[in-house]
Amino acid sequence: FTLAHVSLQVSSCALLAIVDMKLLLYYICADMGFFLLYKIVSKDFFYFPNLRGFARLFASLVQRFVAKLLVNFTFLVQLRHPNEVGGALFLTSTLTSVGMSFVSVHLYTTQY
Repeated sequence: FTLAHVSLQVSSCALLAIVDMKLLLYYICADMGFFLLYKIVSKDFFYFPNLRGFARLFASLVQRFVAKLLVNFTFLVQLRHPNEVGGALFLTSTLTSVGMSFVSVHLYTTQY
């Protein structure tokens, strides 16, 4: 299942990049924005409680960004833990990558 997920994610991103690079950037920004918004709304955004101010914000942003990229492009199941990405967002990421593969194939076949 991991190989299938990674193959779908990479191929859909490659097809979106071929069709239009802006579409790929919109997809990645929307996916990341939804994830960060969910973490902020659920009050689970800050990752390093010992840091203060901008350092805490920056370190948490980098850690959440890297965790989400790892989930999207490696399907690292250890990040299903609620303190990391979480099970619901892990499932949502899986379903959106499968859905995006169909959308990217459709966009590619209609344009080329």
